[in-house]
Amino acid sequence: MRFRDTLSEALQAIGTNRSRSFLLLIGLIIGVASVVTVVSVGDGASEVIGELMGGFNSRSLLIQPNWRAVSESEGRYDWEELTARDMDDLNGLTNLLRGVTPQIEMEMTLAAGNRRERARIMGTLPLFLDLNGLTIGEGRNLNDLDGREMRKAAVMGYDLAENLFPGEGAVGRWVTVEGVGPVKIVGVLNRSEEGFTSRIADFDTTHNNTLFVPSSTVERLGGSSYIYFLQAEVLEEELLDEASRKIRAVLNYNHGKYGGKWEKYTVTEMAALIESIGRVTAILTLFISLIAGISLVVAGVGVMNIMLVSVRERTREIGTRKALGAAPYEILNQIMVEALLLCGSGGAAGALLSSLAVALIARFTGWPGVINGKMVIISLALSLLTGLVFAMIPATRAADMDPVEALRYE
Repeated sequence: MRFRDTLSEALQAIGTNRSRSFLLLIGLIIGVASVVTVVSVGDGASEVIGELMGGFNSRSLLIQPNWRAVSESEGRYDWEELTARDMDDLNGLTNLLRGVTPQIEMEMTLAAGNRRERARIMGTLPLFLDLNGLTIGEGRNLNDLDGREMRKAAVMGYDLAENLFPGEGAVGRWVTVEGVGPVKIVGVLNRSEEGFTSRIADFDTTHNNTLFVPSSTVERLGGSSYIYFLQAEVLEEELLDEASRKIRAVLNYNHGKYGGKWEKYTVTEMAALIESIGRVTAILTLFISLIAGISLVVAGVGVMNIMLVSVRERTREIGTRKALGAAPYEILNQIMVEALLLCGSGGAAGALLSSLAVALIARFTGWPGVINGKMVIISLALSLLTGLVFAMIPATRAADMDPVEALRYE
């Protein structure tokens, strides 16, 4: 029998038992849709983590006080701020580091004419913008001279500039920091796309509403000059360990250790942190996917049961075909093709349903909607494999029927 004839008979059998076929499809659709949706949501979580990491990359280091030593000392030790000397010494490690930058943050109200905006003000060094992938759209970046002379110069985020100077160029204009005085805008950033974290929380990862000033100028703006942490970037990933050791050595020399034993600062390799978070996310996604995948096994059992019922109902038909000369493999092929068609259709429908589910999740929650194409292919393959494995018993039983016994079946 030609494959076209086998396919035609399988489609006819499926159409004859629409209700039964639909019930079989439901389990497969739910199983495939669950697995793909869970993995896609997990991929969205990875994007959120990347967004929270901001400008950190595989060559980034985070330098901050040893909070653990301070908390476990029960008041015996207190954290020490990082100083301008620390930054100068670390920026001198030009054979290891691209540079280090501070982040001194506060919130204040800015005014331009009769317009007022609440904004985040960040004291840092010019290198911060480059390390965090921020680009100047108009004007210039802060420079070393701005820092040395403690100038009231600032780079303004895109949204902040649009709100305070709508339809006007902000560069060269003055904006008043409430209770402090005027600051001159020397540059405006290109707009950064708003991410999930920025939409659901007050934490702005885009810097569209941030005013950047030299770290040395922060005190002149009425803020605290305490530096809680530094961001560093090594020249090459291979230098991470050596740079980490050298940074700790410089800080130990400048500040000593708590009780001569515990270092006052920690250096965190962001690549290792990102990898650890990603590993935990992947494990959780895999665990939940395995739970969701149980429905595929349940669907497989349903496939086998329904195909067994189908074979039993068609016993006389099978006996007649075998009596007229149909070979066992032709009977086997028809049952297997029927099962594969059903399971393949269920897998495809499940993939479409998962796409809809992910789109709805993204629409109503703002969570990144990422369809994992590889998982779609794997799920489709698994649904076909489910049909192949679980239909084997009923197909073999049909192929092995004695035509005489089958014709006598009532």
